[in-house]
Amino acid sequence: LQIATSRRVILEKCLYEDGGVKADTVRAEFNNDKAINNFVRISRKPRCYGTVLPILPDGRILLENKINPVSGPSKELFLVNKVSRRSWVLEVSNALGRHLGFISRKIIKVGEFTPLSGRADHRCAIFLAFGDYSEGRTRSTEVGLYRPHEDVLEMLRVGEVNDMATITAIFYYLGTQKIKLQLPDFDRCLANIRDNTALVRRVVKKNIHNDKWIQADLVDVFYDGKTLCENTFICSGKGDGYVAVLPVLPDGSFVFTKQCKIVDGLSTELVAGGREEGESWYDAAARELAEEAKLVAGQMVPLGVFHPVTDMYFNPCHLFLALDCKTTDDQPLGDEVQGIGNFICSREKSLQMIESGKIRDLSTAATLFAVGLSR
Repeated sequence: LQIATSRRVILEKCLYEDGGVKADTVRAEFNNDKAINNFVRISRKPRCYGTVLPILPDGRILLENKINPVSGPSKELFLVNKVSRRSWVLEVSNALGRHLGFISRKIIKVGEFTPLSGRADHRCAIFLAFGDYSEGRTRSTEVGLYRPHEDVLEMLRVGEVNDMATITAIFYYLGTQKIKLQLPDFDRCLANIRDNTALVRRVVKKNIHNDKWIQADLVDVFYDGKTLCENTFICSGKGDGYVAVLPVLPDGSFVFTKQCKIVDGLSTELVAGGREEGESWYDAAARELAEEAKLVAGQMVPLGVFHPVTDMYFNPCHLFLALDCKTTDDQPLGDEVQGIGNFICSREKSLQMIESGKIRDLSTAATLFAVGLSR
């Protein structure tokens, strides 16, 4: 199959729109003479939003305690919307000062990422803010101070850090501090993530769209016996999420896929795909590795389970490292309409691609930042 390098996206129908989100069905025409119809594209308003990890001089981090319609209880980065023509640095600094009483001394931009490159038509800008904080100055009661090593590991274990942007920022920060992690048991993390998600009850009021990949509904959401939100737009991927795998060759270099996504265009990212009936997550990761990269892993290492979007799209991502990969001819390449290509890249080069914006996929960035942490 010829690999597409560009596409033309044609609006078919607006499914839903309110002040914070817009959902459409679109037709994508690829330059390999293939097309996909009736594909759901989701857009957040504004299309680029900021998230920030405040860091104190002693190394502790601030996280916001939230209850989300999709992920349930979660400790996350602080949201910053760009409401003026001022720079992101000024927006972040002013927002942290206004809501937390946090005085920013230095702000670093990690990058701008697409939470779901195939479906989400918006970007998440991630920042680290170094500065001073006094608990007496905060205007929010839903704030927690945590040690980035011991506390974060415990929160990962119990499923309290389940947001992909949050773990991306934390992994990036720990990497700058040369901290090594012994990641918690994958199966236990998966069970705790499911328990947290189950705490939120969603009652469908109206179905908006249903196809073989996705279901979109207007729902009422309840938590702890109380109404969390009403008539809220939520999409759910069919199945219980998907796998994303970073293949690592014996010499330490990485293998990436390159595919023309309907929303984000030509994208460099991890091997990824859904789980088939009867498969374990490990089996799904191994099958996708063979289908999309013609590789078999010597060891499959799970990194965790995270929600790319915690408030309006249920499709948790199960991250894996595939170590000591070797080529195989046992499995045919996948049959994606767009086609799929592969290329090999060093860790240093891949981190440069994040910095330059050539890697925009959020799960890919999170995994690359995690590679140097695991021990």
